[in-house]
Amino acid sequence: MSYTPLIPNQLHYNINLESISINEHIWKIDPSVFTTSSNKGAIIDSGTTLAYFIEGVYNPIVEAITRTIPKSISTSDYDGYHCYLITTSLKEKNGAF
Repeated sequence: MSYTPLIPNQLHYNINLESISINEHIWKIDPSVFTTSSNKGAIIDSGTTLAYFIEGVYNPIVEAITRTIPKSISTSDYDGYHCYLITTSLKEKNGAF
């Protein structure tokens, strides 16, 4: 099991994000992009379904997720947001998740 420490003295659950892994592919991202400051950083929140990424990171991540999910899952763009319509657990449909 891996653990990620929270950055102390922050209003949110900020973490130091070093990379993102999708389907065993590690996306190397300049860690300074996610350095915590008054207007940027990486925040984890299990209570939301939204994810926001800076320009240059967002599109490659969306493309990697879209290539990874089963073709039976519908995708759409709504008001500038890329959405996946999932009606059941992905684990039930695809053991990779």
